[in-house]
Amino acid sequence: MIDPGHGGDDTSTPGSTTRVADTQEGDANAEFALGVRYARGTGVLRDDKQAFSLFEKAAEQGNVSAQSAVAMWYWLGQGINKNNVEAYSWATIAHERGNPRSGELLKVLASMMSQTELNEGTRKAQEWDRKHMETRGTSKTNGAAERSDH
Repeated sequence: MIDPGHGGDDTSTPGSTTRVADTQEGDANAEFALGVRYARGTGVLRDDKQAFSLFEKAAEQGNVSAQSAVAMWYWLGQGINKNNVEAYSWATIAHERGNPRSGELLKVLASMMSQTELNEGTRKAQEWDRKHMETRGTSKTNGAAERSDH
């Protein structure tokens, strides 16, 4: 861990932290990495809310690791209010993109949730898929055909 105030990447001062966050804006991988730093308190003051915010930004941009983290944090109520429906939705999104840990979380959540909650989580994941397919200008059918041809 970098010790703030003793050289290196001192992002613990308010102006410094803002500059780091600003330089990462829009880069899902960098936002996820910065979120990890806030979650662990590595080179910055530990801040679960800031970590979650960065994970959520990266997840919305399609970072699978961030999607898995958002699911886990919603399940645990870390940095955000506990919400199993949101956890299930994000775990579904990450699992469909190949994240095996999210598949395990889906099993745990499914055993705890009502059918209504499961349906809502699935619906939210499907809405996210539709929204992001439209953003990329492809349809789900085209994406499936492209994947099966490779």
